[in-house]
Amino acid sequence: MVDAEIGIEEPNHIESVELQNATQRSAFQDHEQDRKTELVEQVVQSGATVLLCQKSIDEAVRTALAQRGVLPVERTRRDEFDVIARATGSTPVMSVDDLTVDSTGTVESVTQRTVGTTQTLTLQGCPEEQRATLLLRGGTPHVADEVRRIVADCIDVTRVTLDDGVFVPGGGAVPTALAIDIAALSRGIPDRTQLVFDGFGAALEALPRTLATNAGTDPLSTLTAIKQRHDAGAATVGVGPDGHPRDMVAAGVLEPSTVFRSALQRAVAVVTQILRVDDIVQISADERRTDAEHDHAHAATGGYPWAVGH
Repeated sequence: MVDAEIGIEEPNHIESVELQNATQRSAFQDHEQDRKTELVEQVVQSGATVLLCQKSIDEAVRTALAQRGVLPVERTRRDEFDVIARATGSTPVMSVDDLTVDSTGTVESVTQRTVGTTQTLTLQGCPEEQRATLLLRGGTPHVADEVRRIVADCIDVTRVTLDDGVFVPGGGAVPTALAIDIAALSRGIPDRTQLVFDGFGAALEALPRTLATNAGTDPLSTLTAIKQRHDAGAATVGVGPDGHPRDMVAAGVLEPSTVFRSALQRAVAVVTQILRVDDIVQISADERRTDAEHDHAHAATGGYPWAVGH
């Protein structure tokens, strides 16, 4: 793996070469050719059969490498370049001259294949790290992006679950259980604070109702049936994939507790922010009509407030 361009080094400032005769011209061309041959020999002597370059590879060097049985891969994306280095145990070098047997890595197989119109390179059997690649395709770019977003969300949820180590039943089972507990608690509150508890519980019930509606069932009947199951002691019952009550643990519908807790905290923060608004100024229909009937025929004069305001 080479973390630089492979080819004749270009000067970083303007230079000119004067050739006096054809012999000097041939010597100049031979020098370039000898340098490219030296680069190819250095790669071959390192024992590498695949050369990954983070930048570009000279066309003549690339052709010569392929003829010598070395697969050249240029312009490897930076994040992929670093991952390949770790997974294969390779030590990237800044120049082909520094490439040795010790700096090369190993991999079981390298396969080139075309997916759609995209040329891909598959590395299998990396000894240092276990890696997996998901190939997502769609009929349109929008569909492919949507699939990618869904898979990314699933990976994030899985990672959060592994980090937290705690998960809860999904399908609205937890919001329903909390709504039932809050309703029982609010009945013992003698003042109007009870309204706050009732409103919080009603907001929690919106989750199972929405799931039932999306599944095509009657949300009221579904929510009532789920509450009856909860009262009977089945606290893990929620809205199943078919829209009917079902034990979420048995159905394998789980979610990280961190996700639900975070959503609840953010919802409370938003509502609290809205309730902090001191006053709302409302304009009646008559006031709007009066404002619209202003005499707009006034000529705008320098510094006249009415002209500036409009």
